[in-house]
Amino acid sequence: MPKSQFFPEKLISENFLGQLNTLYARGYEPQLLLSPLGFEKKDGSWINRLGWGPENIKWIQENPESLSQTKEDALLLRDKSVVFCGMGGSGLSVELVKKTYGLENIYSLRTTDPSKIAEILSEVGGGYSNLVVVAVSKSGTTKETISHLRFFEEFFTQKSLDPKDHIWLMTDPGSPLEKEALDKGYELRYIQLNQRKDVGGRFTSPTTNVFLLPYFIGEDDIDFQKILDLGTDEIFLRLASFLYSHAREGRDKLTLIAPAELGFLPNWAQQLFEESLGKDGKGISVFFGERLDETTIKPADKNDRVFLRINLGDSKPGEKLFPYLNQKGYPVFQLTLKNLHGLGGLLLGLQITVAAIGCLWSINFVGQPAVEGYKRATHQIMQQIKGGDRINIPDNWRTKSIKFQSLTLYPTPLVEAGILGGVDLAAGQAWEVYA
Repeated sequence: MPKSQFFPEKLISENFLGQLNTLYARGYEPQLLLSPLGFEKKDGSWINRLGWGPENIKWIQENPESLSQTKEDALLLRDKSVVFCGMGGSGLSVELVKKTYGLENIYSLRTTDPSKIAEILSEVGGGYSNLVVVAVSKSGTTKETISHLRFFEEFFTQKSLDPKDHIWLMTDPGSPLEKEALDKGYELRYIQLNQRKDVGGRFTSPTTNVFLLPYFIGEDDIDFQKILDLGTDEIFLRLASFLYSHAREGRDKLTLIAPAELGFLPNWAQQLFEESLGKDGKGISVFFGERLDETTIKPADKNDRVFLRINLGDSKPGEKLFPYLNQKGYPVFQLTLKNLHGLGGLLLGLQITVAAIGCLWSINFVGQPAVEGYKRATHQIMQQIKGGDRINIPDNWRTKSIKFQSLTLYPTPLVEAGILGGVDLAAGQAWEVYA
């Protein structure tokens, strides 16, 4: 076992949390470890992306009026059907709130699949006069969100409803979506309560309107002090040290065991960990929802996983598996929430965990080069497509395909590039190949 797994001395000696607080709303300071790692480089300049941390919660506490508009909006929307159109962290945050607190009147639209849109509209039903669509995009240029916006503009018009009465836009100041809201008379809301632009998508929970607006639709109040106390607990620095130490020795597969009440949390955590840390051959993969027992996992001495169990009150998931793992010497860690109102603190704590791993491993945890890369590639392809054209799968890809539910993987280009090798593609399923 790694000697340092429960002893985050470096994080304490480097004053990690102190740096996180010091750099809140500050410029690039090269003498601080967090300066390059928590900043995103754009057009030759370093842009602060640390606006999500503990100091932001303190700012909200000191400026309670910043929540007034959000609470008013939530009261207005409680009796309506609300579709949040947002990709990545925006959509995942809404879905997490919906499923954790059982909010049946809100929907998270994270795909352009017509069948999913039709499914939501079918559930809404009626004449749609009670439907509100909130399009969320930090940049104001997200292709999928803009396509959702155009669809619903046309949809409401066809239903003889004024889009201005049914469409809200949520974005950052200065974005094209802000201009569109002002030009067309749509309701405009900013993602951050302080109207700054220093929080990236996967860090929008629990302190921005992406999380707070759907939250207040279902709940009357939120205790930011509890979020702060739980999220900055030293246990998350110990978790970061535990995960980092094992990942460096090849145990880089984090298996999340969560209670049913937090069933969507692993989906949210997967994006946070994998997009933040998966760079330069480093990273931690997140697995969940598997049927695991002593017969289906590798022996402890050949194991490449670590196990994180999240307890909720007296409820402890994996009641049979977890004691077995502990007894046999598998790397295990536990977190405990008293109740579901601790969700915000847990999200903040996991974000701090990821940032701390980034510092220990020298990973810029706020950038997303792979995401930006596929956005550029998609944009190039879309520019080449004319109206009415279809994107067809190349014939040489069709020689092999692997299916898992609605997912189809064409592995030929991955094999030719040397990314996949030694994998039994005939026997494997798509999710196994990705893993």
